[in-house]
Amino acid sequence: MASSYRGQYRLGPKDLPTDIQVIDSGGNSLPLRLEVYIARNFKPDWRTLPTEKQYQVLLNVSRLQKLGAAFVNLGDAEECVKEGWLDVLAPNRWALTDAGKKIL
Repeated sequence: MASSYRGQYRLGPKDLPTDIQVIDSGGNSLPLRLEVYIARNFKPDWRTLPTEKQYQVLLNVSRLQKLGAAFVNLGDAEECVKEGWLDVLAPNRWALTDAGKKIL
């Protein structure tokens, strides 16, 4: 039986999280132990998911593009650029890449 849950971001240390925040098609989310996430073969692969901080940056950049105002942590944004989730438009200005949009 296929799950309706999809991974959002990692909780815990970046290289080996303890949990994965998942969301279902109805918008309900909950943390799920990494072992359970792997055992149930949820998608996407946990190693491709951002950390919670990186996820917040992606959300905030998305809000910036839609609303024109949101706080973005520069260091976390730079990490998202390195991961390929954001493109740099100008100093302190970013745009979500297709990979970044896929995460949201």
